[in-house]
Amino acid sequence: MIVLPPATNTTYRPDIDGLRAIAVLSVVLFHSGISFFPGGYVGVDVFFVISGYLITSIIINDIDRHSFSLTGFYLRRIRRIIPALFVVLACSSFAAYLLFMPGEFVAFGKSLIAAIASVSNVLFFTEAGYFEGPAELKPLLHTWSLGVEEQFYLIFPLLVLLLTRIAGKWRMAVILLLALFSLGFSEWAIAKDPSAAFYLAHYRAWELALGGLMTQAPSLRAESRVARESMGILGMLLILTSVFTYSDSTRFPGMFAAVPALGAALIIYSGGAVFPTMTKRFLSTTPLVFIGLISYSLYLWHWPILVFLKYYLIIPSTTSQIALALLTIFLLASLSWRLVEQPFRKVRISPNATFSAFAVVSIVLIAVGTAVILANGLPGRVSQEAVAYAKGAKDIDRTVGKCQRQLASYVANPTASIEACTLGKASASPSFILWGDSHAGALVPALKKLAQEHHVSGLAATKNACPPLLGVTRLDQSSAHNCRAFNAAVFDLINKNGIANVVLAARWSLYWHGTENFGKRKKLALLGDGDTTPTDVAESRQVTLRAIKRTIAALEASGAKVWLVEQVPELGHSGPTIIARLAHVGASPERLSTSLEDHSLRQASFRQHLHMIRESYDLKTLDPADILCNAAVCRSTMNGRSLYRDDDHLSRFGSITIKNLFMPVVRYQKPASTELSKQ
Repeated sequence: MIVLPPATNTTYRPDIDGLRAIAVLSVVLFHSGISFFPGGYVGVDVFFVISGYLITSIIINDIDRHSFSLTGFYLRRIRRIIPALFVVLACSSFAAYLLFMPGEFVAFGKSLIAAIASVSNVLFFTEAGYFEGPAELKPLLHTWSLGVEEQFYLIFPLLVLLLTRIAGKWRMAVILLLALFSLGFSEWAIAKDPSAAFYLAHYRAWELALGGLMTQAPSLRAESRVARESMGILGMLLILTSVFTYSDSTRFPGMFAAVPALGAALIIYSGGAVFPTMTKRFLSTTPLVFIGLISYSLYLWHWPILVFLKYYLIIPSTTSQIALALLTIFLLASLSWRLVEQPFRKVRISPNATFSAFAVVSIVLIAVGTAVILANGLPGRVSQEAVAYAKGAKDIDRTVGKCQRQLASYVANPTASIEACTLGKASASPSFILWGDSHAGALVPALKKLAQEHHVSGLAATKNACPPLLGVTRLDQSSAHNCRAFNAAVFDLINKNGIANVVLAARWSLYWHGTENFGKRKKLALLGDGDTTPTDVAESRQVTLRAIKRTIAALEASGAKVWLVEQVPELGHSGPTIIARLAHVGASPERLSTSLEDHSLRQASFRQHLHMIRESYDLKTLDPADILCNAAVCRSTMNGRSLYRDDDHLSRFGSITIKNLFMPVVRYQKPASTELSKQ
């Protein structure tokens, strides 16, 4: 987030520094986990509007005075943005070297290069996939907003120059049209690809353009005091309403982002007149102006400090620890503003020297990031025990991904190949199929190994975030996810091959409770069907029960034996990364193990209903806890390796560890009477 004072040819407005203070405080307090600011992330949107206003003011003023220079524009941006950023990147690199496990350090190296290349937003968009690491392990995650703004700085001056030449006085009308298109695309993208809508610049450009439009809006007449006061108050209310009422479940950005963005635009516009409104006077107070002045450094420092604190502590931070972290953040930001930002803004060195220094430091930092990547995160820094545990995060059977890609083609064309989905003896007819979501995918190594040992054949049919239930949809997923079509195709596959054993596996506790163990979700994981579109967990449970019964009945009618794998114990933390960090500091890897009592309590209600279902159907259940848990705890490690790859999915090693759980499936043979009845 780049929020710097305008050039000297633009009138300084202390109220905009005050508006920056509101924005940065919202973001910092939100990221600190203070519950009073559930929508504090909208501060970034306020910053986008401010940046658009200030940068457009500079560009338009210079162009209209025939004094605009691309070289001069980019030179000012480098002097004001880069020094503080490079200091934070260097300090973060040192902290990551001391604390991070090799895999995390490699990821940091990639984000370091992306931050320097102004493409952090693109990198984090590509990393927004299903199994990517949590935000708490990404100390440069906040640089995504810098990427958006730096890409805007690269393109927008050229666009204004072009429009000045070809559109003349209509240039801002064209920018308005482009802003409306960007907003429309942002709203559209939320349903299609919410990560793209959040991270990518063309979906955020309308916010920066909105600020730019405020520079050319007609001035309020001197006597329009009521209008100016009303706009300022309304603008502040729009921002504060967003900060205090939005949450991580808000459909964002899109039209919901328009609320704080419009609020910022109204404050900027109403404060432009000579008469000081109440809002302008409030925002121009000394404390807010000072926080606004240090807001860029405050934003740069806050996220790495919070990330490294959480990483070091492992367990959730206490109130006093958060307070100390906030004090440290403000102290560092003040020093950064005074000793780094201010001197480099005033320094008088030639453009060539500035660009050269920028290039040299960039090359050095890129070299550091590249070296970290090529050296696989410098594993020699940490103990071999910690390295072994950390490898669990990448301990995934590649069969799953290959199979899922082939199944996607099969759903559209039932004659497509599913060769990659074969487990065990390829030449034999499949005697079983593993069907379910990513938790089923995590069990592929177990059944694959067992099938190889017993010279039988099976199939894997898994799709992330799709429970193996006929006729259901995940309401928290986009319509393009289409679990219903996938499951119908799998059922057709079972029928066509006459498969004797069907193993249903899923993250049942997620669908039953609507949320993860000890975790948060932007949306509850509710299941719907053709008859019901649930709005709460209770209704979704009824849909789930109906779907389980419907699916078992359909499978039994086809002659298949149905096996249901109960919930794998959930850790409540990020698995191998936490375990490795514990080992790194000499603590017991099992320190944060899940108790059997907690696991049993979370599964109790679902198990009770399973018991009732078994009274009506020939359903067999398989419980991973029988192997993973003892009388007290559910293990997360064994023989110096992690049983999990994250907080709830078994690693390849963990999956193979419980392979004997599926021995009854491999040994089961369809009764001869069933075969004869189908002839």
